[in-house]
Amino acid sequence: MSDYLTTSVLVTVTSTVATVFISAWAAYGLTRVNIPLNKVLTAVILGGLMLTPTVALVPLVRMFQSIGLYNSFWALLILYTAFRIPFTTFLIRAYMIDLPREVDEAAQIDGAGRWTAFWRIILPMCRPILTSTVLLHVLFAWNEYLFAMVFTNGSDVQTLPVGLTSLMSKHGTDFPVVFAGMAIAAVPVVLLFLFGRRYIVKGLADGIGK
Repeated sequence: MSDYLTTSVLVTVTSTVATVFISAWAAYGLTRVNIPLNKVLTAVILGGLMLTPTVALVPLVRMFQSIGLYNSFWALLILYTAFRIPFTTFLIRAYMIDLPREVDEAAQIDGAGRWTAFWRIILPMCRPILTSTVLLHVLFAWNEYLFAMVFTNGSDVQTLPVGLTSLMSKHGTDFPVVFAGMAIAAVPVVLLFLFGRRYIVKGLADGIGK
């Protein structure tokens, strides 16, 4: 259980940080920077929402096996990040669109570059939607089962949902251990949701609603 829990925490935390940061940076570029083919890039990124992960399982398995990342922590990190970037970018972009442009102009007049404006001005203004995307990604990564089952086969790299199923067998199941593991898996998510439910509602209402 300790191995499963450790892997779940590491994968969830790292994929959340990577997904939210990359998505926020992409949303900033799509909404605050005049770049060529802006609408085309937006369509390409958001087109990832139409890609069903199950359709890509077989080629992804062969690809990760060929590059030596199959059955590794990096496989889950890459998959969790890549498949959530379109959705997260969509949410953050929708929120950034209505941020006042005068803020960018004031930052530029004061000598702030793109990175400084993004990190010290835009991100703090996007706190509600960033909180929402963090919570949504944590819920996804913590409970995700398909990728974790297909791309891992060792207890040292399996996440908690997959590890719990491995504790059950047709030859006998130690139900107290299984129920204890289910409680361990459920408690963090319940506490996180209770703590951040108002941020989820506010962030999504301000983002998708716009």
